[in-house]
Amino acid sequence: MRLPTFYEQNLIPNWGIIIKPKETDSQTIEVQTLEHRINTWLEAKEYVGYQFTIDELATKLGTNKGYLSFFINEHFGTNFSVWVSGLRINEAKQLMTANPERKMEDIAYTVGFSSPSYFSKVFASHEGMSPTVWRREVMSK
Repeated sequence: MRLPTFYEQNLIPNWGIIIKPKETDSQTIEVQTLEHRINTWLEAKEYVGYQFTIDELATKLGTNKGYLSFFINEHFGTNFSVWVSGLRINEAKQLMTANPERKMEDIAYTVGFSSPSYFSKVFASHEGMSPTVWRREVMSK
């Protein structure tokens, strides 16, 4: 039987993953500091509301693009773009559930997508259905 990876053990359903430090002696202060900064950034939901690049996030977190990219791949099992999109999609799902009357266009911009059509495309690739269909299914339960 295969043991779950670090990523699988720490994944919670809403991509708002709070990093749990790996229990190894080789973990450096730099990694712990970056974990803390990412956790703070996630808790503040700074991934919503505006567009940003990995370079900008790396600067904000006090690291460089290459290391941040490696870190995200290592700890979240995906690349930067997919990770941020997943965070935003999850936030959109929460907004749709809490505010069923809210327009999809407003939700798309609120969570940080550049356009409603791009939001729909990314949502469908993550969830296997459009945001409108997803909301209808969730609200009918």
